[in-house]
Amino acid sequence: MFNARRLRVLLTGIGLVLLALIALIMYARSVDPVEVVGTLLFIPVFLGLMFWGLPGGVVLGIGAAVAYGVLRYPALDAMGAGRFVGLILGRAAGYLAFGGIGGWAVSQLRASVEKLELYDQIDDSTGMLNARALVEGIDMERSRSLRYKTVFSVVTVEIPSSAFEMLRSKRRDSLLRELGHMVSSGIRGADKAGHVVEGNRHLLTVVLPETGIEGSRSFRGTLVERVQEWMSDRGLGSHTLDSSAVTFPDQDVEPTLARLRTS
Repeated sequence: MFNARRLRVLLTGIGLVLLALIALIMYARSVDPVEVVGTLLFIPVFLGLMFWGLPGGVVLGIGAAVAYGVLRYPALDAMGAGRFVGLILGRAAGYLAFGGIGGWAVSQLRASVEKLELYDQIDDSTGMLNARALVEGIDMERSRSLRYKTVFSVVTVEIPSSAFEMLRSKRRDSLLRELGHMVSSGIRGADKAGHVVEGNRHLLTVVLPETGIEGSRSFRGTLVERVQEWMSDRGLGSHTLDSSAVTFPDQDVEPTLARLRTS
């Protein structure tokens, strides 16, 4: 599933490394130490725009401009303002432009990322639906059931995480993707199959529209058998898999929803 927080951390890390590298190169070339510090002052401006967008970039840009002015004040006092006023104003404009434009760009990027995250419905490890999509699917079926007096069922099968623990990450990823394909290929077009990680187990969940109690029990038994056979064929050991089948409106789907919302 798309993770906006990871993206922000990654971009922040890259930006900090680049700014620090520029300052280091300036220092190695014996650039005026005040200018080296002036370059480092872009770091708080960068952090401000990354975490607080346009307001943070502008406020910390003003703060950096003031700090640079303070650093140059002894030279102003000793050599007069004429030589350094332009330099100070140029630096101040640079900080404000960096904070303002960068903050605006980050705000736009954040809005796009949040929109992308909102509509992301795929579980990265299996290619099946993720928890958000499953919750939306169950909520939709429940509303439809209440309105049109229909039934639907939710079947879950739990696989212990220990079945995959001893595998290398590449092999584990390949098997989880294969598991997702196996489950998804064994359901009807109207059904919805998803995968979430809940604590120390993988939770396979299938939403079955227009399926009553007997149909859900039959499907649960078949799914458990298929998953157990698949695990045995892949050398994942023999496991007794916990499973459940809930049919609405005769049974409450809220406990299942609660598990998915907290996964």
